[in-house]
Amino acid sequence: MTTRTQQHRTTTVNAAPANGSLAPGELYIELADPAKLWVGVPSSVSASGVKKLVDEALLANALNKHGDSADGLIHFTAGIDVTAVPANVPLAAQDTNTLQAASTSYVLNQAATTNPLINGTAAPGTSLRWARGDHVHPTDTTRAPLNSPSFTGTPTTASTPAQDDNSLKLATTAYVINQAATTNPLPGGVAAPGTSLRWARADHVHPGGVAVADTPPAGVPAGSFWFDSVGVQLYLLYQDPTGPAQWVPASNQTLGLTTLQSQVRALSNPNKLINPFMEIDQANEGAAVTATGSSRCIDGFYATITSSSATASSQRSTTAPPTGYSFSLAYTMGTAASSIAAGDNIQIFQNIEADDINDTAFGTANAQPLTFSFWAACTVAGTYAVSLRNGAANRSYVSPFTITTANTWQLFTVTIPGDTAGTWALSGNAGAMSVVIALMSGTTYQTSSPNTWLAGIFLAATGITNTFAQTAGAVFRLGPCKLEVGSAATPCCGRASSRNWRGASAIMRRVMTSGRRWRLSPTMATLGTM
Repeated sequence: MTTRTQQHRTTTVNAAPANGSLAPGELYIELADPAKLWVGVPSSVSASGVKKLVDEALLANALNKHGDSADGLIHFTAGIDVTAVPANVPLAAQDTNTLQAASTSYVLNQAATTNPLINGTAAPGTSLRWARGDHVHPTDTTRAPLNSPSFTGTPTTASTPAQDDNSLKLATTAYVINQAATTNPLPGGVAAPGTSLRWARADHVHPGGVAVADTPPAGVPAGSFWFDSVGVQLYLLYQDPTGPAQWVPASNQTLGLTTLQSQVRALSNPNKLINPFMEIDQANEGAAVTATGSSRCIDGFYATITSSSATASSQRSTTAPPTGYSFSLAYTMGTAASSIAAGDNIQIFQNIEADDINDTAFGTANAQPLTFSFWAACTVAGTYAVSLRNGAANRSYVSPFTITTANTWQLFTVTIPGDTAGTWALSGNAGAMSVVIALMSGTTYQTSSPNTWLAGIFLAATGITNTFAQTAGAVFRLGPCKLEVGSAATPCCGRASSRNWRGASAIMRRVMTSGRRWRLSPTMATLGTM
């Protein structure tokens, strides 16, 4: 059974329905401002038989019906308080930007689907999409990472840290240079690591100290000490108030012989070479000697040549010796070699007697190292060689050296390990060792294994220049030289002139009385008869 709902409209303004005047379900509209909607109910529901459904005033004018035509449009002018799950609303198209109600699906559809941007210029952006909570920006490869960055180009900073800053700030080149010390270096004293934050310049000079040399040191400040290794005297550089600084003896006390000898030994090892400063020339007195295969030059030294086409001479020379010295041995080419045969060679050498190498212990398990130091200059730059050989001419050690600049004195040092093999005479006056400087060598006396002891006789390493022998007028000059026991060069303290003369004269007497002298034979190191 269907019951039709009755509707009653009052004609009286602002008149509510009377109690019991409406049948159950009958509607009554109260024409008032604000309007009200009533409904008839059984008395069991309400004793008055009526119940108010809607009071426009209670909605605070949120519900506004337009006219009597009931067009059905609802305007929310004071907001909506939703306390229950609302009904579905139509899904708006992606990126819709109107007053249309948005569903949850619309909101989720607005999530961005493109990768986030890398760092750049700050901007609010124009996108209508939102970024997901777990989005990841790509790594900016144009910038160095914070952990172990690798810089390219020329990194710079906005400012240079203050001098002596000791923090984690990035140091600039200006900061490093500013940390250079500006105070004078300290003199010698008790060793200490120091606490200064400054660094010392490479060309700094400490005050005082003792320089050990054959000649006075240059460029040192007043107050410096110099020990003259030739004269065995200590000097002080004294600054005269009215004149230039000058070296004056630091003490005029006479040292006892034992004290003097111990000081000299502490400063310098004995030199095994006779006439190391090229000052004694008893036989020739500075005159030139024509070089042959066995020609003697100044006392103690031979200067030889083996060549079918070249000629040469040697002599004691006073021309342009090394600074602080007076003489050198000059070897001069006459006719240049047109070719270099396998057995050709040019040598400057000195033979050493067995008694003088006793302390080397060569040929035993206790063989000691030797150091050969010498000054040399040549008009022809190139590679030459030092060699050491035994008296039996079956053990050789070859070490190349290079004159890099023509006509310029250079100091060379060659350390030679002790030879534990071979036959070495260690006593008597027999020739036991030869120290050789080779200016030219054919292939017969070249070795491809320099700087090691070899069985046989060798003068030079493969690759010796040999240009000297092929240059007419070329001059090689040998200056002060020293052969000593040990693996380091010490100052070349000259023998007293009397001792040098005694050594040279003793050899000369043996030569003259025995009729024998050192010469080059086919084995290049035997004793021959005059």
